[in-house]
Order: sequence, then C-alpha cells, then structure tokens
Amino acid sequence: MSQFARTTPSSLGMDAAGLSRFLDACRERGFDLHSIMVALDGEVVAEGWAEPYSADGIQLVYSCSKSFTALAAGLLVTDGVLDVGTKVLDHLPWAELETGRDAVDPLWEELTLEHCLSMTVGHEVDAWGMLAPRFTPETDFIDTILSVPPQHQPGTRFCYNQVATYLAARVVEDVAGEPLLDLLRRRFFEPLDVGPAETHVDPRGRALGFSGCHVRTEALLALAQLHLDEGRWRGEQLLAREWVARAREPYGPPNPDAEPGSEWALGYGFSFWKCTHGYRGDGAFGQFALVLPEQRLAIAITSETEDMQGLLEAVWVHVLPAVGRGGTAEADLALAEQLATLEFLAASEVGEEPQHAVELLRAPGGDHRALPAHFDRAILQPDGQRWLLTLHERGRAHVLPVADAWQHATLDFGRSRLPVATRGGWQGPECFSAQVVAFETPHRVSITATLSSGEFTADFHLAPLGGTDPQWIGLPGTGGRAGVAS
Repeated sequence: MSQFARTTPSSLGMDAAGLSRFLDACRERGFDLHSIMVALDGEVVAEGWAEPYSADGIQLVYSCSKSFTALAAGLLVTDGVLDVGTKVLDHLPWAELETGRDAVDPLWEELTLEHCLSMTVGHEVDAWGMLAPRFTPETDFIDTILSVPPQHQPGTRFCYNQVATYLAARVVEDVAGEPLLDLLRRRFFEPLDVGPAETHVDPRGRALGFSGCHVRTEALLALAQLHLDEGRWRGEQLLAREWVARAREPYGPPNPDAEPGSEWALGYGFSFWKCTHGYRGDGAFGQFALVLPEQRLAIAITSETEDMQGLLEAVWVHVLPAVGRGGTAEADLALAEQLATLEFLAASEVGEEPQHAVELLRAPGGDHRALPAHFDRAILQPDGQRWLLTLHERGRAHVLPVADAWQHATLDFGRSRLPVATRGGWQGPECFSAQVVAFETPHRVSITATLSSGEFTADFHLAPLGGTDPQWIGLPGTGGRAGVAS
C-alpha cells in the first residue's frame, strides 16, 4: 500500500474549486493532462488519471529522470561514500576503454560530479546531439564522449547537456557498485512503496541517467515530497538536508538559451530547475515533480503538451491561491467527480462502416511527426463489435484491436515492446480513424485511412525526442536492450 495518506482539500483548508479550475484550464488550453497528484502537508488531496493512463501504470518521464539520477547521487553523498567534488575521470573504466587517460583533453581532468549535476560541463551546445550518430554497440559511449572536450572551463558556462547527466550516472554506478536503477529501487522505490520503475540503458547496460525512466505518477510525487520535507520520509532522514539545499539552489551562470521571463531562465541546481514558485523536476512535454515550500505542496503531473510554460502558469494561477482559502464539502465532491472522469482525448462519433476487409498503402509524404516509411501497409478487417487494424513494417505485423471503447495491445519490435491502447472507428463508409496511445509514454499516434484513395496516414501528435520510430520509446523486449536518443 502507498505510504501517502488521503484526505479532502477542505479538511486541510484548501479550496477544491481552485483545483477544478486548473483541470478546466488544462482541457480548454489543450494541455492533454494524463495524470495529476497533489499533496498538501504530506497528504494527497487530489489525484486522477485520464484513461488509458492509470495509477498503477508507469510512464516515461523524460528529463525528470535527471532528478532521479541526482537523488541517487544524493543518497551516496548522504552515506558519506561520495562527494560532489569528486573527479569524473577517477570513476571511468579505463581498462575497458579504447581511450587512454593520458590522451584526453586537460579540461576533462577538471570535471567534477558537481559540474555534471549542474549542467556546467563547459560545452557550448548539447554534446549528446552531436555524438549520437557516432555511438555504436561495439564501443563504450565514454570513448565517443571524451573525443569532444568542453570548449570552456568546467563550472563557467551553463549548457543543458545530456552528456552531463550520463557522466553523473556513470559515477554513481561506479561508486555504488550496482546499476543506478537497482540502487534507486533498493533505497527509494521499494521502501517508499511507490511502485515499479524501469529505464532505458546504453548497449552495455549502463543507465542513460538523463532520460528513459518509467515510473508511476506517485513516484514523482514522492520525489517532490521527499525534497519538500528536507530529505525526511516518515521520520527518517533519507537525504541530508544540506544536499536538498544544494539541489534546489541555482548553481553557476544563467541559462543563455532561455527566453527572458520563462521558467527556464530562473536557474538550475542539481538536476532541479528553480521556479517562479519553489523548484521542480522537469521532463519534456510536461512531466513535473513540483516542490512548493511556501504553500506546503508537492505536485506530480504527467501530460503531453508543447506549452509547458502555460501549464506551469496554470498551476500558479489556479492551484496555489487555493491553499489556505478554505473550502466546502460540495467543492470537494465536485472535484472528486471531475478527477474520476478525467479525459484528454474525447471519443468520436462512430458512423456507418463497411462489412469487408480493406487493404491500404501508406500515403506518400508526411511531416516530422509521421511514423517512418517502413510502416508501409495496413489491413482493416471486421472482428465482431470491433475492427482489427494490422500495421506492417519490416516483416512484422502489429495487430491493433479498435473499437469505441479502449482496447489494449502490445507492439513487439523484438528489441523493445510498447504497450498501447486504441480507440476509434469508422467516421462513415469512407474514413476510418484511430488513436493509438503509448500509455507508458506521453505519446500517441493518429491513424487515418481513406477507402477512396486506398491509403492511410500515421502521425504522432507530438513527435518523441528520440525520433518517430516507436521502437525507441519502448522498454526492453525479448530481443535485447532498448535505448532512447534523448
């Protein structure tokens, strides 16, 4: 059972109507809210999941993974076995590398764990994007990383850089003597009882650190609550208070790429961003672990939106003022009903449909959101009260049941698996449409077939950071380790 107690907003002096207005704003502004949990004084006052997302399901939280990597580092620092001033190169497996330590650029010798956690490695741009095409399964990623040294003295320049957190994760694994995720399971996920966790790894099984964590919404909430409580959890000091203080305070120079006035211009600590209010773990498309000390709030959000600034502002405008405003039992009930029927993707009307199988070819063209061209053929066939949509790619056939209620299936790519939920149907005798939600990620794909042309399109709503081939957002399958490009 979860260690979070549950209560109503009004019992703690919070106005549930403010939370209801936040949910309304999410729907009206198209934020595609997938889940939310709100804890006041350590008690959950609101929680909801939009189907097919669920309380017991894990979700890719993108760069909130960095905050979990920092948590792992903090646990080791609290144990006294790691110091943020440790030199990164002291923890690399030189005997296994092709690169000799005496051959690396001298600036690498100055790099510390502190620089990695604070994104002040010294690169001018995200080095991972440059290096990704050169990574191979045959060599350690470290060899490739060391071939592109920092352009500036470590600690003197901020650059949001995946290489920084990957190196931090390698240091943590070396000191811990175990995989990053095993450490976190043993010290955080299991004792706090906040569900399972999985992650993407590199070809040699090393955690990426900067992305790839799949966790429950409740794990995000626990991460925020642990920091809100200065590292204490149910009376035990899991993280040193000094670590929490360092993690939340901006370190080093400002972010030169942030738009002035945005939430990304306020500073970066140890894998946490400073906010207009409090601070946060932050993942692409709106995955948040919000720590709000002034309001005594911890908030976890998962979503799919490009307007992350707008989503945070909606929290500031609607949720924060509700604390201490008082509330009513009627507002509590209205909020509970709203959360129980949370949705981000309304069902469409199902119209007249043909009674025979249809074979379709992929329509030419498509934009940056389109699935790769090797998803080239589809077959639609009736199956009782639903239709079976079979997508063909590279010799594989992925069968997706589609009806006006959510159906579940798993795309098996061999090296990775991707659970999905589908909903849709015929909009008339000529047009079939389906939404395919990869509910262990923020992403969904819209598939539209037109009989008159004999063609179909397949496009992500928002393209994943690692590219539009869905195998890269899946977790490891039967054929090997999966990875993610960013």
